[in-house]
Amino acid sequence: MPKFSIIVKINTDEQNLRDCLDSIINQTYKDFEILCLHDYSTGDIPTQILEEYKKQDERIRFVSMQNKSVAAAKNIILNIMQGEYCYFIDSDSTLVYPKFLEYADTIFKNFNIDYFCFGAVETKNHNGQDVMYHDGYSELSFDLRFSAGTFLGNKILKTKIIKDNNIQFPDEGIYENIYFMWCYQFVSKSAYFEDSIFNYYVKNQGSGLDNLFETAAWQMYNWHNLLEFLNNRDMLKENIDHMIYLLDFYTAVTKRLVTQDEKYKVEKLKLTYLTEILKMKGQKIAKTIATPVTELKSLKQQQAQFYTNITNPEIENEKTVSISELMPNSSPRTNFKSDKESKKFYDMENDIEVEIESFKNQSIDYLPNVESIEDYKEPVIKKKSMGSKLLSFIGIKSKNNN
Repeated sequence: MPKFSIIVKINTDEQNLRDCLDSIINQTYKDFEILCLHDYSTGDIPTQILEEYKKQDERIRFVSMQNKSVAAAKNIILNIMQGEYCYFIDSDSTLVYPKFLEYADTIFKNFNIDYFCFGAVETKNHNGQDVMYHDGYSELSFDLRFSAGTFLGNKILKTKIIKDNNIQFPDEGIYENIYFMWCYQFVSKSAYFEDSIFNYYVKNQGSGLDNLFETAAWQMYNWHNLLEFLNNRDMLKENIDHMIYLLDFYTAVTKRLVTQDEKYKVEKLKLTYLTEILKMKGQKIAKTIATPVTELKSLKQQQAQFYTNITNPEIENEKTVSISELMPNSSPRTNFKSDKESKKFYDMENDIEVEIESFKNQSIDYLPNVESIEDYKEPVIKKKSMGSKLLSFIGIKSKNNN
C-alpha cells in the first residue's frame, strides 16, 4: 500500500499538466500513487500526454469518468485510492518544493494529527495567498477549522478518517469541496499548520457558471447537507452555534454571486434554514425589534443578538419557503406589501426619528435596520448631521433632514 495517494484533477492546459506531473514525479519521496481524474467537465484533455507519462511511471493511473458529475467522479476515486494519506491537486498547480512529500511524511510520523495544512499562492493575478493563522501543531477549535478553509489544494488528509466516517462529496450540484472539507474538519481533532509555500496554483479566470440563484445557492445547499451529516452522527448539538455562524457566512458569500434581483431569494432560503436549525436548538425566531445598539457592549454581543432575533421589518412576518418556490418561475416582487409602506424607528444615538421606506424600483424585500449600521459610523462632533447623511445614503429618510 502506498503512503500517499495523489489525486490530480485534469484540466485542458497541456503545459500546466506537464508541470504538475513533473513536480510530483520528481519528489524525493517516492512511495505514492498518482490517480489522474478526468470527468469531462472541462472538455477534452490531452490524453497523449497522460499515455506518455504512464509509460514512464507505473505509479500513474488514469481514471476517466464520462457522464459523471465532478463529485461523483471524486467519490469513485475515494473508493479506489490506496494511500494512507491523500492529497487533491488540480493539474494547474505545481508542487514547488522537491522534498514536500518527504517533509509531510515526517510531520505525520512525529505528530498525531488528522491533517496537514500548508501555504499556497496564486501565480496569476497575484490576489494573495492562503494565510496560516496558526503555525505548528494544534488541537482544533472552530476558529482554526474556519481559518483553514475548504480549499483542498493545501491539505493532506488521512484516508482512514474519510472512510471511517463515510465522508463523500455530495452527489449533485457544485462547490462540492465545501461540503466535503467541512465534514472532514468537524470530525478532525488536531492538525499541523505550516506557513511555508508548497503549492503554486493558477487561479481560474472564471468558473464558467452563470451568476444565478440556482448555481450560486449550492453553497447554501451544501451547508444543509452538512447539517444533516452532523445530525446523523449525533454531532450537531455540540456544533449547532457553529453551523448558525456558517449559515450567516455562506449567505453573505452567495449574495455576492447572484444578481441584485435574486438577493431576496438568498435571504428567504437563509430564513428557511435558520428556522429549521433553531427548531433543532429548541428556539424560534423572535418577532421583536433587536436591542438598541447603544445597549450592546461588543461586536460578539451584536452577533449573538443576530442569531436570536430577526429584526428586519420587511421579513418579520414572512413564512419560510421551500427550495422549489425560489426557482426561476417565482416572481421577485410577490412579497412586497406596498412600495409606499414605511416603518418608523427612533435612533437613540442621534436623537432623531427615522422612516424606513422600500426602494420603489428594486426587487428586494428589506432594508437595513437602524441598529445595524453602527459599525459604519465614524466619531464626529455633529452626530445628528452625520447620522442623517449616512441614513440617507442607505435609503433611510430622516424626518428632521430637509
